[in-house]
Amino acid sequence: MHYSELHCFSNFSFLKGASHPEELVQQAAALGYSAIAITDECSVAGVVRAHVEAKKHNIKLIVGSDFQTQEQLHLVILAPTRRAYGQLCTLITRARRRSEKGEYQLRISDLSPLTNECLFIWFPSKQQCEQLDHASQSLIEATPQRLWIGLENQLQQQHQPLCELRLLLAQQLDVPVVACGNVHSHHPSRQPLQDILTAIRLNTHVHSAGFHLHANRECCLRPIAEIAHYFPLQAIEQTQVISQQCFFSLDELRYEYPDEITDGLEPNDRLRKLTEAGLVGRYPDAVPLKVRSMVEKELRLIAELDYARYFLTVHDV
Repeated sequence: MHYSELHCFSNFSFLKGASHPEELVQQAAALGYSAIAITDECSVAGVVRAHVEAKKHNIKLIVGSDFQTQEQLHLVILAPTRRAYGQLCTLITRARRRSEKGEYQLRISDLSPLTNECLFIWFPSKQQCEQLDHASQSLIEATPQRLWIGLENQLQQQHQPLCELRLLLAQQLDVPVVACGNVHSHHPSRQPLQDILTAIRLNTHVHSAGFHLHANRECCLRPIAEIAHYFPLQAIEQTQVISQQCFFSLDELRYEYPDEITDGLEPNDRLRKLTEAGLVGRYPDAVPLKVRSMVEKELRLIAELDYARYFLTVHDV
């Protein structure tokens, strides 16, 4: 059986995740997972370290982020392509800029059409399962063929009835369900640290945190055999369906220089025009053959490396 974990918090979710991104990737590889998604809350800060580690262990890394909207919708948004990654980063920036440092505000209206290439996992509450509100309807309308309902099972008393409600809702909406671990640490031994982080976040003591603490050590990466016991087969299979749609890698990223005003010309053409004018000013009679050869070589190299806009900026300065 194949399984991909699609909902993981690392310690880049401040005072929430108890494991480094590298540890999550290492453990996922050791457990035989097909892929792992790092989905820190309104952030992609942890994916760089995870990417480096995923290449070492030959496991697919999926980039995503966890959100709680102002309308109380709990979402995981995944980036299957380079364009979707740009959309996700734009969404995070928009949500963060609305709030004080360390906070964010995301509205359901932000999703369309900004995230039209992203994939969505929705974790509806009991109330939302029983009666769809306006925000839930808006989410469904904004994400056709790109929405899954997430199932979570950390062996807590309330999880089984909630899973059943989500399964029923998925049938009514004709939306697939997918298994998710709600992972906060790579190994059960990190649970004491997880409790301490939760208490610090709530500005209280561990013994006073009560139901804010996880009830057990199940919010970790678990063996596939256990996962197969806790979730319906179709929910596990959908982890692979989602994983197979995700092709984006951080290796695709490179610095993209801002566009310059080029008088309607392509950057390389404008740079050549300025260069030719400079040559005429410096060599009014004739450009020496050696100089012409050197200029042509440099312009060719600048074009190959796409550096023309940099030199245009220097010229403007």
